[in-house]
Amino acid sequence: MNVKAEDIKLSYGAEAILKGVSMEAGNREFVGLIGPNGSGKSTLLKCVYRVLSPDKGAVFLDGKPLKDMNYKTSARSLGVVAQHNYYNFDFSVREVVLMGRAPHKKALERDNAKDYQIVNQFAEQLGVAVSDEHGYYYPMSRQASTIVWAFNDRLKKNQIQVHTREIVIGLEEQSDHTYCIQTDQGQYYARNIVLACGGAAAPALGGTDAGCSLLDQLGIPYYPFQPALCKLQVKEKMSGLAGVRSKALVTVMDASSEIHAQEFGEVQFTGQSLSGIVIFNLSHTAGEMLQDGESVSLCLDLVPDINEADLYMHFRKFRTNNPERSLQACLNGFVHEKLATYILEQCRWKQERISELNDVELQKLADQIKKLTFHVTATAGAEDAQVSRGGADTRFIDPETMKLTVQEHVYVIGELLDTDGICGGYNLMWAVITGMKAGFSIYDSN
Repeated sequence: MNVKAEDIKLSYGAEAILKGVSMEAGNREFVGLIGPNGSGKSTLLKCVYRVLSPDKGAVFLDGKPLKDMNYKTSARSLGVVAQHNYYNFDFSVREVVLMGRAPHKKALERDNAKDYQIVNQFAEQLGVAVSDEHGYYYPMSRQASTIVWAFNDRLKKNQIQVHTREIVIGLEEQSDHTYCIQTDQGQYYARNIVLACGGAAAPALGGTDAGCSLLDQLGIPYYPFQPALCKLQVKEKMSGLAGVRSKALVTVMDASSEIHAQEFGEVQFTGQSLSGIVIFNLSHTAGEMLQDGESVSLCLDLVPDINEADLYMHFRKFRTNNPERSLQACLNGFVHEKLATYILEQCRWKQERISELNDVELQKLADQIKKLTFHVTATAGAEDAQVSRGGADTRFIDPETMKLTVQEHVYVIGELLDTDGICGGYNLMWAVITGMKAGFSIYDSN
């Protein structure tokens, strides 16, 4: 294979970066570009691998003009290991390597045995022995560091520099409608920008609200990030319930008992909070209500399959058939024993036996099990949230391309958009789908 760049000229705005540069790399040749910072080395390479289009001049692949080839055709012969690579998702090494098979496949074609074989052969070339366990591939050492070391050694062999922990601090549109990206370590220029900064949840894992600053610079309205998919703190003292799990129909209500949301699932009790997937899914609604200054209550129906009248009648029969048994024993057949203790503490009765309760008190007992109420005081902080609610106002986003309607070449995807979903992979899928939409749009525009 032969790659040739001929008389390449390219400018960023009024500044000429490449002024008639030519280079050629023959089959199996190793060619290095040498020059001071800012001399245009990376810019020339970007013209070669089609991130940038030169103002004048041409790039040839095996004697054919690169601009006359579609991207899929050129990608089968021409690849690049970029200086900077960032992944927002926990792709395995195998999945990342399989991405290199994309130009050789049909649209949406799944990976097959041949693809896996190619990846395994590549791993063996790096000196990594691979084990196949029911379709899951691991290094035989069972250590992720084996892959890291192999890749690092190959990067060093190819004299490739890797830069990480670089923060974008500014975006500025140029006169030619390209963008200058200012980081804490330098500048980059690009025709298209995808803002995929994520949200503020889990800062220990990289969550940040820095994307809002970039939206602000571009004049895009946004809603400040707030925790979502998180625990809810309550006013009631629940130290005795720590560690208890119970299925319940959970209803979010305001001060007038109006229902705002409802879901069935497992509730987890901690010292001062309610947790579990069902609580996470309701935390968006509860958080919005708190933000609006509303009172928020969580009403737990601990036995949703039994109506309150039937439950009351059961307690009456229990009293008739087992007058000598304790109140705790009466409840243990329906709820966790710690929940039974907590409910009886809320009733504040001195009686110990079921025979000592009258019908009104039995009704109150049934009511407590069907409507165990907690008053929400706050959501958990961003450090304990799985996602954020808030972000770019979606009214300024084209839903088909994820492109800003007020900026020609800027896209916003994932959690930086004011969209969040319940547990179950919906937020991850939202990030993937919006990323694909933006990627396809950029591809089609070129």
